[in-house]
Amino acid sequence: MPVDQIILGSGSSELIDLVMRAFADTGDEVVVPQGIFRMFAVAAGRAGASFIEVPVNEDLTPDLDAMRRRISDGTKLVAIANPNNPTGAFVRRDDLTRFVGSLPESVLFVLDEAYFEYASGIVDGYPNGLELLAQGRTVLVTRTFSKISGLAGLRIGYGFGPADVVAAMNKVREPFNTNLVAQAAALAALGDDAHRTRSRDLVVKEREFLFSELSSREGLRVHPSIGNFLLVDMPAGKEPLDTGFGRRGVIIRPMAGWGFPGSFRVSVGTHAENVKFLEVLDQLLAGARGQGLSGA
Repeated sequence: MPVDQIILGSGSSELIDLVMRAFADTGDEVVVPQGIFRMFAVAAGRAGASFIEVPVNEDLTPDLDAMRRRISDGTKLVAIANPNNPTGAFVRRDDLTRFVGSLPESVLFVLDEAYFEYASGIVDGYPNGLELLAQGRTVLVTRTFSKISGLAGLRIGYGFGPADVVAAMNKVREPFNTNLVAQAAALAALGDDAHRTRSRDLVVKEREFLFSELSSREGLRVHPSIGNFLLVDMPAGKEPLDTGFGRRGVIIRPMAGWGFPGSFRVSVGTHAENVKFLEVLDQLLAGARGQGLSGA
């Protein structure tokens, strides 16, 4: 990949902010599927753009036809996270290729692949955004070392795009946005295939375990995911038990702010961590039965 098609960021979240600042302005439209990673909404708001969320399919995958219909002359960016955080849903290769090929030349497509390594080569039909770039599409692909490499605290992400797109982003980028320690760690991570393989294999195995266990709990609905997390719906009218979890040493992420009230996201951990999470969940569910969640 030519150097002028690569950009580094303080996590891929900064790259999302940079592309919004470079290409979206007040009154412009940013079209996304409902429930996308919330940094897109934050970045669009900072740029003064209108953030258009298009309802998704029942299985939480993006409704690509509806998104295409919503694109107007005022649309500057279209974005999809693949797989999406927090839903874990993804768009398949053929569908994504057709969708991107249908976009007007004036629209920049942003593809967030933060969880790429958990799916590439093991999930049937999962695409590689770099193939779209190789086809000459106007696409920015963002990835990160925060997930599979475990470098979230060092804040280093990276993106690939056409040279003119990367150049525009560099014009609004802070000159010292990534530090030398993070860059050194990223280079080391690129050469550590064994770590990536162990991390991926652990997530795949334990995600299946968690999905099975959560699916067996009465009243819960767990959504299929190809990321390192699961989205779980609580029984109707209930709120996530995050306060009770926190008091017992387990952290979950309530999803109301993402457009999923009554749901939470849980990361896939080691087997021991996952067992502890399930034990705490069972305790809280048992305590909440018949007396409302306030008694948990």
